[in-house]
Amino acid sequence: LFYCYEAQVLPYDWWHFGQEPDQGVKKQFIQVLKSWQIDLVHVNTSVLLEPHLAARECDIPVVVHIRELPEHDKALCETLGAGPEEIRKKVIADSDKLIANSQLVANFFAAPNKTQVLANTVDLSVLDMVNQVDPSCIKVALISSNLPKKGLSDFVDLAHLLQESHPTLQFILIGPNTSYRQTLERQQENNELPKNIVLSDYVLSTQEAIAQANIVLNLSHFQESFGRTILEAMAARRPVVCYAWGALPELVVHGETGYLVPFQDVKACAEHLKLLAEDSDLIYIMGENARKRVESNYSFSHFKKILDACYQSFFEFEAESMPIDAFSL
Repeated sequence: LFYCYEAQVLPYDWWHFGQEPDQGVKKQFIQVLKSWQIDLVHVNTSVLLEPHLAARECDIPVVVHIRELPEHDKALCETLGAGPEEIRKKVIADSDKLIANSQLVANFFAAPNKTQVLANTVDLSVLDMVNQVDPSCIKVALISSNLPKKGLSDFVDLAHLLQESHPTLQFILIGPNTSYRQTLERQQENNELPKNIVLSDYVLSTQEAIAQANIVLNLSHFQESFGRTILEAMAARRPVVCYAWGALPELVVHGETGYLVPFQDVKACAEHLKLLAEDSDLIYIMGENARKRVESNYSFSHFKKILDACYQSFFEFEAESMPIDAFSL
């Protein structure tokens, strides 16, 4: 078991290529590490600097938990002032071991001898939800940040394709009030959007968002390093339809928990939604399969088991030894 003895908030920032570390922040980290006699620093992202330097100065090993995919994240590269390869080399050099949140991320960083794949987890109890399907109004949701890179234009095209042939399908867009969302609202006011699109108000909780859907989509144009919304939908017994792109094929079993279609093939998405629209029992069956897959592979107990194995294998802690103190950022 691992316990949190104390939580401290320090004023650290992301690293930037060529920028000197903040010595004051590094000193604060050193004080924390020494005062608690820390044995291991687990950095929960690949974009920090001072924690690594403090750990090195204290001769403490560092595990970096990578959730980013620089190769397909232009905004991240611009923020860090470095290209994907520069980021990859820096993260590897700054860490003793790596934990990747998907095999896709592990493949990019290409350091198999120091990397363990540990998929994200979800709270199964919170997402233990019934999928109530009304065959006369089957709700298909895109739950996203409402940015163009999330495939919102594909979502509109999909609704266009199916509004006449399958009027029982209702397409619900759920997310914050971005400028793109405002553009869609103006188009809807001018009757320029398909009638089967609903622009839902933003909700704070995942459960509230997923409760509005019978089927969940992911149409992202960038490669996601994991796909948490898809995992949450599966945990809530919602079949998913998404592009075979990024890490999503690691989550979705085609034809069993949902459908994977070629990248940006909106027509293929439409064909698979037709199958679900014409057989509401299939929505139920796939939803149950999805829930079982999450229970077997992405539960919190499974996550803890793999994480413990990571620590044991990385640092050769004896199984019968006392729990280590971990300082995770």
